[in-house]
Amino acid sequence: MLKQCDMSVAEMSVLSTVLFQPPLPGDVAAFTYDMWRGDALEQARDEYSKAVESCMEKGWMQIVTAAEHSRQLHALAEAAVARADDGTYAEIGAVDLTAEGYRVFSSVEKVRLGVVANCGVRFVESAQRIEIFGTTEAACCEYAQWYTTEPVGFPGLDGSTALPHEYVFDHMDGPVPIGRWRPNRFEIVANGYMARLHFKARPRAGMNP
Repeated sequence: MLKQCDMSVAEMSVLSTVLFQPPLPGDVAAFTYDMWRGDALEQARDEYSKAVESCMEKGWMQIVTAAEHSRQLHALAEAAVARADDGTYAEIGAVDLTAEGYRVFSSVEKVRLGVVANCGVRFVESAQRIEIFGTTEAACCEYAQWYTTEPVGFPGLDGSTALPHEYVFDHMDGPVPIGRWRPNRFEIVANGYMARLHFKARPRAGMNP
């Protein structure tokens, strides 16, 4: 799939990093190196620097202007539901994907990871709940399975193994139909489904609560 899209492994890694956390122009290569360090797809740091340049040349990435920033904020307001793990909107002067860059990258990811439909997730720390969004009921249930088999870490709550508690799956409500929602900052989906996964805290093995 990478060859079909004329995309290198380093370019894929750069696009993934920028989608997750839009950095300033001078930080893209270093952020990508740190994010993929130790991974089977890790590349040399200078390969990421070259990939940044080529992604810009191919029109897959852009420096966010005031107009683009305004467009993203307007688009965010159009959908009632946003993904928590993709809710970072690029600031003016940061590097972000273009619409074409996102289209190419998502095509590669759907083949590479076996993803067949848009899904999203939102962590609700105060309620020890994860909300799962999907374009179909089946996709919603399939994505929910990722979070029901292993203890999870709520961002900012128990993401460190040094903390005394972990959260294990208790029960699921739904999926139920919902209206318009946003799987990422580039798309709005007309209809979808949402399931709520409820978790309970338990002492982490070998640690006192």
